[in-house]
Amino acid sequence: MRRYKIITLLFTIIIMPTNFYPRSLTKPTTIIFDIPGVLFKENRAILRQKIGIRSLASYAVTHWKNPSTVCFDLLETMSKHPAHQPSVLLKFKEKIMPRCIVEWQQGYKTCDQVRTELVNFIEQMAEQNYFSSMQEKNLTQHIIKFIFDAQQLPELTKPVMPMVDLAKQLKKAGYQLLLLANVPHELYSTIKTNYPEIIELFDGSIVSCQTHILKPDKQMFKKLLDTYQLNPCQCILIDEKEESVAAAQELDILGITYQKKPLLIKKLKKLGIIIN
Repeated sequence: MRRYKIITLLFTIIIMPTNFYPRSLTKPTTIIFDIPGVLFKENRAILRQKIGIRSLASYAVTHWKNPSTVCFDLLETMSKHPAHQPSVLLKFKEKIMPRCIVEWQQGYKTCDQVRTELVNFIEQMAEQNYFSSMQEKNLTQHIIKFIFDAQQLPELTKPVMPMVDLAKQLKKAGYQLLLLANVPHELYSTIKTNYPEIIELFDGSIVSCQTHILKPDKQMFKKLLDTYQLNPCQCILIDEKEESVAAAQELDILGITYQKKPLLIKKLKKLGIIIN
């Protein structure tokens, strides 16, 4: 009986496809981090300060709306116009982004180009009485101009320190760390320039502004696997978007949708990751 099991195992190994990795025979060795929303985030305190706390409060009191919601609604409205329909579906806050935002993430456009297109669209929509008031139009335009000003990115971007600390722990434990992110040129350059000690924790990166591919397109994940010759069954992706995690899992990459560090650590430990 034992001889039969050994022969069966050998036969299985012989006929097994070379790209097939049994999950039960592998242990995770590579942790893949997203950048926006996982390692870095928007500095909202600075944003409120720069936009003007009084302006934001005045608008909220008089309109009973969240200015952020108004901006994202505008972007989705823009995405429905024939001239601005995206070639690739990209969502932020569950809102579909227009072509200029997609191309910015793909590395085809700069902050200045995107800002110009958005400001022109705001003026166009103002002529069609899209905004409920001149105050709403001016505040929306002010926010858009500020967010898409490349010179403001250093102040608007800050590291998620609990996740940076986790990356340090994983690095110390001997895991290979990689970056896989949808990120425009200016933001990626800002992060590399201002936080080199964080980027140096990672053994490599694949970013959309260089590949011109956006997650959750599987080609993005395949690019990472091929570039660093990875066994997908030994990889774990930490990403803020469920659709990216789902796409990774279809390629046999384990995925975790990032929410909070304590929950993430529990999930990592369940997957056999050693964290001191």
